[in-house]
Amino acid sequence: MKFEERIRRMRGAGVPLIAIETEDQPNTVAKILAIANGKTPVCQWDLARGLIGVNKEGMTVADTVNGGKKPAIATGNPSEMLKAIYDTDNTIVIMLNGHRFMDNPSVTQGVCNLREKFKQSRSTLAMLCPGITLPAELRQDVMIVNDPLPTVEEVGVIVKEICEAAEITNVVDADRISDTLIGLSAFSSEQTLSTCVYLKDDKTVDIDRESLWDTKCKVIAQTPGLSILDTNESFEELDGCDNIINFLKKFQDKYRVVTLVDEIDKAFSAANTDTSGTTQDQHSAWLTWMQDKEVDGIICIGVPGSGKSAVVKAAAKHYGCVGVGYDFGAMKSKFVGESGQQTRQGLRIIDAVGQGKVLVIATCNNIAVLPTELRRRFTLGTFFFDSPTDRARQGIWKIYEKKYGVSGEHPEDVGWTGAEIKQCCKLASRTGTSLVEASRYIVPVTVSAKDQIDQLRTQASGKFTSAAKSGVYVKDEVEYLPKKKRQMNLKDIES
Repeated sequence: MKFEERIRRMRGAGVPLIAIETEDQPNTVAKILAIANGKTPVCQWDLARGLIGVNKEGMTVADTVNGGKKPAIATGNPSEMLKAIYDTDNTIVIMLNGHRFMDNPSVTQGVCNLREKFKQSRSTLAMLCPGITLPAELRQDVMIVNDPLPTVEEVGVIVKEICEAAEITNVVDADRISDTLIGLSAFSSEQTLSTCVYLKDDKTVDIDRESLWDTKCKVIAQTPGLSILDTNESFEELDGCDNIINFLKKFQDKYRVVTLVDEIDKAFSAANTDTSGTTQDQHSAWLTWMQDKEVDGIICIGVPGSGKSAVVKAAAKHYGCVGVGYDFGAMKSKFVGESGQQTRQGLRIIDAVGQGKVLVIATCNNIAVLPTELRRRFTLGTFFFDSPTDRARQGIWKIYEKKYGVSGEHPEDVGWTGAEIKQCCKLASRTGTSLVEASRYIVPVTVSAKDQIDQLRTQASGKFTSAAKSGVYVKDEVEYLPKKKRQMNLKDIES
């Protein structure tokens, strides 16, 4: 159901208290004004200006409420404003940034007082905010509505209008430009595209596509907890992860956004012990979102540095979409309720960018701490990443030797991960030493954390899909030994 239709139904049903979560409050005000259609008084309040009328009918109501005084003086205080509008009749009062005042007891009481009176007078208090966590006194009284970010079609209209205004003709990639702007508010889309219009050397007007993408990424990255992934690596540059790569390549309907939740076990390990309730709220919001939106999800568990995060970034490049990092820790705040608001705000951004085509890949080093209900949401399965085999390691050496311009004899690399091979090549390049010399400063994680890695392999054996080869992962230590030693061991076994 569209936002406008839902508001109409609420008004028709006489709903007195509404909280509207929106990324573009002025645009939401314009939508409400259109719904009123000159028949219903609409007033708007903010902390700087007090109560003012938005339409002609609303101006009359605001003048009466303010008693002839300047709005900023008469109704600049939110508690005083809520008392002053008590006797309004069939009026929509829009309260901007309502979430900022929910921890004020007098404001909470003022909103409570309006419930029965507004229900009788068919007035509505609409509190606009990017996200809101209601106090206990209002949770059963206030209906929360989401005004979503623009759809592809709505952004397409903005693109068309700006191109026409700039007299840009024959925009063959208009759909691609609209896709780039998805995830931004209507105002932000308009401003972002407008700033990327430029005059070429031949005096024709065009759109700077690269700047458009960079600007869009910076806007998304301003959302607390969200970051844009570096998607320079491709599937061809990865080795030892053939099974999961082949699996991700099978999807014909490509995703619009790939979201990385790095080390999700650390984010939710305290879901049952956090006394503040913050982690539980984030956990609940995430579960609800994945369930209601039917989001595809994969869990990647395994040896640190074995390519889990690299696969996520390469997947975004393969689908030609944006890769977004989602950090629950960065969304936590010292202010009560703000952590939940920022968590939900991040989910709304991903929803808008994905347009129903979202893939979430979570990396994990200790799956035992993840709640069962969370693991169940990742419907595409759990893949186990072990140290690369001897053959895979040879392929990884070639990739990073070429990337960092080094060569020569390889060091003993039993149990090395791709991350350690990359570090060895990078270190050799920066120090001007041989690969063998550089390797003396690297201790592989399979040595430094041998007991934990062995335990992890045992836990995963026969339970999770192998990231390297088709089928279920089975612990096989022999396979990870150097070729000569492996053959000798096999001969010993045969004898």
